[in-house]
Amino acid sequence: MNKLQKILIALSLIFMVLVIGTFLLKTQKGKVAGVQTSSGETPIRGITLPHHKLAEKLILESFERLKNENFSYVVILGPNHFEPEINSVVTAKSIPEYSFDNEVIQKYLQKYPDIVVSGELINKEHSITLHLPYIQNYLPNAKMLPLMISPYASKNDLYDKVNYLTSITPSDTLFIASVDFAHDVMQDTALKNNEESIAAISSFDYQTILDFGDDHMDSPLSISMLLKSMQKEGSTKWETWYSSHAAILEGDPAIQGTSYVIGVFR
Repeated sequence: MNKLQKILIALSLIFMVLVIGTFLLKTQKGKVAGVQTSSGETPIRGITLPHHKLAEKLILESFERLKNENFSYVVILGPNHFEPEINSVVTAKSIPEYSFDNEVIQKYLQKYPDIVVSGELINKEHSITLHLPYIQNYLPNAKMLPLMISPYASKNDLYDKVNYLTSITPSDTLFIASVDFAHDVMQDTALKNNEESIAAISSFDYQTILDFGDDHMDSPLSISMLLKSMQKEGSTKWETWYSSHAAILEGDPAIQGTSYVIGVFR
């Protein structure tokens, strides 16, 4: 083989490598672009979140997953732990460091003047305030509306209120049910009860949810309001993100504590 033939063969090999490489590069770019531009998932419209600092890692991971959803509005539904007898629903126009959406609050109060407006009550309710820094950090453009729910409230009154609220908030609103699940139980019992709660939530089994006690969840009414809002929005596909317990988070199986369920509706 003379020198010219060797050169021609080398050039042919180089050309083949370039052609194959270009083809593969274009193919790979197409795959990457497809992942970036279309997830194939329906937008999230509702989520259950804990209100214990112990579950902060799970809460942070959840907000990391929420931050690209571009919500313009967030409604927080949480139990009234400390003054549940005061009214069925309590809200606020502002608390120290946070302002809420007064325009929607005014519409809400015109329709339901029985709702109590109290920044003092909202400010001391951890089921609401725990999430405010996360929302401000991860969803900085979203307006917020807190609703503190009494365990003594009429379910039909609450359903009416949340249905109206869904009609006056934007279609890209995120509804948060700030709820802790099984209380004062061991890990095995807690996770079993979590599965029962998840089954009831995902199937919109209101009666079972409302019959649950603290061994399953601390605010069946907040969960039920979330479900009503999701049905009105047509976002009824449940997706479990986390089912956990204090013993798992602390790495101590001897702990008798609280369980946590985080899941979303699409």
